[in-house]
Amino acid sequence: MITQCPIRPGKSYTYKFNIIGQEGTLWWHAHVSILRATVYGALIILPREGPKAYPFRQPYKEVPILLGEWWNANVVEVENEGLATGLQPNKSDAYTINGRLGDLYRCSDKHTYKLDVEYGKTYLLRIINAAVNNQLFFKMAGHSFTVVAMDAGYTVPYRTDVLVLAPGQTIDALMVARAPPSRYYMAARAYISSPPPLQPFDDTTTTGIVRYKSAMPSSARPAMPLMPDYTDTPTAHRFYTSLTGLLRPGWPTVPLHVDEHMFVTFGLGVVPCRLDQPRCTQGALAASMNNVSFEFPTETSLLEAHFKGVKGIYTRDFPDMPPLVFDFANENLSRNPALMFTSKGTKLKKVKYNATVEMVLQNTAIIGIENHPIHLHGFNFFVLAQGFGNFDWETAVKSYNLVHPQVMNTIAVPTGGWAVIRFVANNPGEWWNANVVEVENEGLATGLQPNKSDAYTINGRLGDLYRCSDKHTYKLDVEYGKTYLLRIINAAVNNQLFFKMAGHSFTVVAMDAGYTVPYRTDVLVLAPGQTIDALMVARAPPSRYYMAARAYISSPPPLQPFDDTTTTGIVRYKSAMPSSARPAMPLMPDYTDTPTAHRFYTSLTGLLRPGWPTVPLHVDEHMFVTFGLGVVPCRLDQPRCTQGALAASMNNVSFEFPTETSLLEAHFKGVKGIYTRDFPDMPPLVFDFANENLSRNPALMFTSKGTKLKKVKYNATVEMVLQNTAIIGIENHPIHLHGFNFFVLAQGFGNFDWETAVKSYNLVHPQVMNTIAVPTGGWAVIRFVANNPAFKAIYNGRKYYSSLAGGRLIS
Repeated sequence: MITQCPIRPGKSYTYKFNIIGQEGTLWWHAHVSILRATVYGALIILPREGPKAYPFRQPYKEVPILLGEWWNANVVEVENEGLATGLQPNKSDAYTINGRLGDLYRCSDKHTYKLDVEYGKTYLLRIINAAVNNQLFFKMAGHSFTVVAMDAGYTVPYRTDVLVLAPGQTIDALMVARAPPSRYYMAARAYISSPPPLQPFDDTTTTGIVRYKSAMPSSARPAMPLMPDYTDTPTAHRFYTSLTGLLRPGWPTVPLHVDEHMFVTFGLGVVPCRLDQPRCTQGALAASMNNVSFEFPTETSLLEAHFKGVKGIYTRDFPDMPPLVFDFANENLSRNPALMFTSKGTKLKKVKYNATVEMVLQNTAIIGIENHPIHLHGFNFFVLAQGFGNFDWETAVKSYNLVHPQVMNTIAVPTGGWAVIRFVANNPGEWWNANVVEVENEGLATGLQPNKSDAYTINGRLGDLYRCSDKHTYKLDVEYGKTYLLRIINAAVNNQLFFKMAGHSFTVVAMDAGYTVPYRTDVLVLAPGQTIDALMVARAPPSRYYMAARAYISSPPPLQPFDDTTTTGIVRYKSAMPSSARPAMPLMPDYTDTPTAHRFYTSLTGLLRPGWPTVPLHVDEHMFVTFGLGVVPCRLDQPRCTQGALAASMNNVSFEFPTETSLLEAHFKGVKGIYTRDFPDMPPLVFDFANENLSRNPALMFTSKGTKLKKVKYNATVEMVLQNTAIIGIENHPIHLHGFNFFVLAQGFGNFDWETAVKSYNLVHPQVMNTIAVPTGGWAVIRFVANNPAFKAIYNGRKYYSSLAGGRLIS
């Protein structure tokens, strides 16, 4: 857990830190759970004097090679599935080289990484294993490598035709292009250290292609390297134990005096199933060290608790030794009930600054025996020795390399074996705000709406009304008298927003990429997903002015706690005199100012332009769609749901996502049972939809789940009445139609009445939108042409419900 403010989406943060004793390749990655599989990249540390100072001949070119792992699924759902069962997540479906699968996979002929080389030139490959789970073999047909660095620590040059990388490890290797000019595969596949494997594994191979620029054109397949067997532990161990550190004048050497000794066993164990693991039956798998499985703090980060003296967040009793000494590497004990259960705890080990720590890392055979990669955050360490079986000090100490041990930050401890590392504790801290995925999962687990957000942002920045954000406020520099086109997007998940700018007004000229008759206003209102283009003329007295956004909450009183904060940016006139005074703040509407919001939405009309579509006057399909909140039974994966779960619905159908085949694939391949075509044109029951006195009526509040579609003819004109209901609560609901723009003919409060409403239809210049905020406890009428064939979703734009409401249109 960290304590600094988060980096805003699309923005940057400059880290300033000293690099000591590191040159070579490291990497960065998303640091929350399995999200590490999604975003990562290389960090290249050059000598201060540049490449000419390498302790090897300067290469012709340097090439990053990132080896990754790919799932044909949302990786968060993969992880959640593992958590729910208490087992390991599903194996990946593929590996990647620089984000590309390689042409051995289906659909990837055109998506293979290619490295063009010149004969006789030397290339420095900076290879990173960014896979989440698997160690990888890496080879290149017709070529060999000379390893010159690992984990940003130089090695004595080591010649090999195969590289082995544990997750998180990096290798710098020279490759000389001296093969007969042609095309050659580079390839990576799994190294599985437990024969037979403990579980199914990804046995696919990712490839890239090395192409000699001087080679003759050929349609022949590139030469393929002979890869080691998946379980080739001798090859892996020979590689890891052959690397030694390169001694360089003035660089750190292994400390000979040791202040702290630790003996740490690690592997898998079993802990009791938690309440949020509904499909866990006989205990959940948990990794542990010295029989302690780390429990993440939930209230305060470790570092913050340390500096502020917050008690009860952690204890300082992480043991220096395992609680029980046994035959650690004996596979016959792998299912021994007396050994396989572990305990949870947030236990820390305190060491003195600059103390030298020696740690024996001992694999155990509990649950299964395998090679375990171990990473130490914030430190490099010297690898003194490693071997198989149980660590024996008298024997092992004779093999300690105290002259030129390899420096690493990640070590693959041998299968059913041990390793000894030594490091200096010279980086003070504790080496380990909320993940939005966990916020959503919390809502799903309870069946209620997720927690409110903590802040809003303008261009990814919070604004200086929030803590930590004085220096992280968006600023717009303007020249007096100039006109600026502001393209404003509400990318918030849940909330409609008011937007104002002190001392200035706007002229709205477009909404949702549809031009409007120019409309002058001092306040803008945007539903989630909506966009507005507005002109702003910089004619205020030259100074500094806040722009600000805050929530519009359409249900007084609010149905639930909401984010009542305000985000700000600053408009700065270039001709203004310097001043330390706070910028002028606009007077914002009240959170529940529905009259202002409704006046804004209903004042927009479409701009007629020659040759542009006009509203169709003939209607082929009429639909009356009610929508709002309802209740469905709790699911098995909602362990803290007790009285039913909230679900958005349309015509009393809450959309159920297909789990086996996508809708479009099922349609084209004729797969039965994925969906039905009976989404209703009318609600099943007609009642006083907008009557708040019926909001908790048991006869009305329960909805049903279904994957129901509505089929319409291509080019048919569809008119749809969107009617808000007061079930559970009454509020303004944003409704979005995927793949279409629509004309907004009319909108109003209360129940839709055709005879009255039709008189207010705007059939001349209605506004064109793709998202409409249907008035609080009211209705809207939209009309569109079904001229975009496919499955299109119409859904409630508030994505915080446990299910999206929606019918799907097939045109």
